[in-house]
Amino acid sequence: MFVILCIIFFFVSFNDSQTIKHLNEISIEEELSIGSIVTSLIDKIPNLEQSNEYDLVTPLSIDLDLFSINHSQHCLIIKNRIDYENLCLKKNHCIISVSIAVSNDDTIDVYILPIRILNTNDNLIKFLVNRTIIEIEENDEYWFKKNYSLPHAYDDDQDLITYSIYLQNWNKPHGLFEFDEKNLLLKPLKKFDREEQNIYLLRLIGHNQNDASTDIIIVIKDINDNIPKCQQN
Repeated sequence: MFVILCIIFFFVSFNDSQTIKHLNEISIEEELSIGSIVTSLIDKIPNLEQSNEYDLVTPLSIDLDLFSINHSQHCLIIKNRIDYENLCLKKNHCIISVSIAVSNDDTIDVYILPIRILNTNDNLIKFLVNRTIIEIEENDEYWFKKNYSLPHAYDDDQDLITYSIYLQNWNKPHGLFEFDEKNLLLKPLKKFDREEQNIYLLRLIGHNQNDASTDIIIVIKDINDNIPKCQQN
């Protein structure tokens, strides 16, 4: 690469003919394919085509080495993968500022271009478990005080997730359970008799742009409340 990249910091510190100019912020979506054009530089940097030479100032962190310049087209392009979750959520870099050094005879101008990374819904929501088994004692006198935790769905994009719950036949569990969506709790609405039904199969569904589901299996535990009887004395 040409000399400008090697001596740019010397000029920034000591050259009276050096200027720093700030360009307007632009936005791009994450996960653009490598080689994609980010923006044309001709309409942002005056007389760019007539300059002696120009290039990006190498970023201090390899994590931010995401862009390069296509000199034949005078445009900024994607160099490495841009992942919103990795940059913004883990490293707190939602705006990447690239510095473009332009040499004209005895002057060097540095143009700083802020690039905002936009999140796309590229991660499907998921439950970390395929099924959850909940045991409820039959004929529990304190059923109205009980509630049972349900699993959360996860979305790496951190989009809002809403929930719904259904019986196996896609009916709502009216009369059986109350669903507290805010706290993800299942609350019994009555005492359960194992002899009447010993298992209830439900489906918990997480909704955003893509849905995910998990099985909720309710097992009614036997407390041996029916004493064996002889038909004859």
